Amino acid sequence: LNYPSFSVVFKPLNLVRVATRTVTNVGGAPSVYKIVVESPPTVNIIVEPSTLTFGKKNEKANFTVTFESKIAFGFKSRERQSFGQISWQCVQGGAQVVRSPVAITWKVDGETGA
Repeated sequence: LNYPSFSVVFKPLNLVRVATRTVTNVGGAPSVYKIVVESPPTVNIIVEPSTLTFGKKNEKANFTVTFESKIAFGFKSRERQSFGQISWQCVQGGAQVVRSPVAITWKVDGETGA
């Protein structure tokens, strides 16, 4: 699999973000990958589907990731960044683990820096 990274910016009226990605099987086939999500405590990360199945090399598949902030704006913490990762683990056809890092930022309107 090729693997994308994710950069998510939450704004006051936008506490849910959705991203769709296409991956290509560059390994052996047939193969099956299952998702493992490491979410920071302040964000729900939901990946659909939770399994990708490939019948041949160079086959493409799509998946959607929904990021939901568990905190509203007005929090007093100066921690406005969080990190996690999404991993596709090959459970059939190999032993690969393909990781996509996730960087999350909460940004108040008018802020210029992260």
